[in-house]
Amino acid sequence: MIRALYSAASGMTAQQLNVDNIGQPAVTHLLEAIRVGDDVVGKECASVLGRIGTPATDAVLGALDGSTPRMRLRLFDAMGGIGGGRVGEVLRRALVVETDWRLRAAAAGALGRAKSPGSLEALVGATRDADPLVRARAAAALGDLGDRRAAGRLIELLESSRASGDPGDAAVVRDSGASLRALTGEAIGDDPRAWREWQARASSGR
Repeated sequence: MIRALYSAASGMTAQQLNVDNIGQPAVTHLLEAIRVGDDVVGKECASVLGRIGTPATDAVLGALDGSTPRMRLRLFDAMGGIGGGRVGEVLRRALVVETDWRLRAAAAGALGRAKSPGSLEALVGATRDADPLVRARAAAALGDLGDRRAAGRLIELLESSRASGDPGDAAVVRDSGASLRALTGEAIGDDPRAWREWQARASSGR
């Protein structure tokens, strides 16, 4: 049944993919499949829930109660597609309270996609996470968020990650540079000095 739901939903337009068309019981089935299914099924169902959007909010947030870390990974994926203030609040809290770096990374990625109010400050904070993969995901999410005010922090992150010598920071360098290019439209590589020069020109209006 879940495969049939996913296949049917995949062929629907954004206007067609709503609770009225697929039915509220289908949302319940999708959440159950996330709970008991394998990772492939979980990702597929999270994608459908994200495309359903706001009408799935209550069910998805309710499913967080008593959920396993594995299930929260998929629910965070769905929340990135759903968006909204309530979703953003939950994801921002997850960046602080989750002890598993994978969950913090998933929350950061979801925040970037959800574009909820208050996400900029939360994601900037996540770029200081102890785990490099969380920092990398937060850097990428800042690019998804599209707020150019993040450029200064991304340059700082690029500098510190290039200087650290830690192989784990390679992803941070890559994602910081990619987000800077996305935010500014500049064809600059991952050289922090070049970005500092750009920053100086931008600040002076040149």
